[in-house]
Amino acid sequence: STTTKITLYFTQKKDSSYKIYSYTQFKEYDGAWLTVVCHVACTRISADSIYLEETKVAQPKDYRSPAFQKMSLAIRTRDGKRILEGVWKDTAGSEYGTIYFAKK
Repeated sequence: STTTKITLYFTQKKDSSYKIYSYTQFKEYDGAWLTVVCHVACTRISADSIYLEETKVAQPKDYRSPAFQKMSLAIRTRDGKRILEGVWKDTAGSEYGTIYFAKK
């Protein structure tokens, strides 16, 4: 089991929808750190849950074939902070786990 740092950036557009990017930071096989930025599509499942799916790599432009992440997340408030927590899997079907985000 490993921990990977993922940051989500939500920007509200004029039509009240959101532009979302994920920033995933991990170590390559050669030991170098890499951050991959992806466009993320969002579907509102209910008042307290969303489905996020990475759809396209924004940076680096020459990144090898990615296994995009799909996340089913509950929207909660804990200790006065907005959090997203749930499960994820990759589009290759080989990786999965739990995931947690806290609003800063």
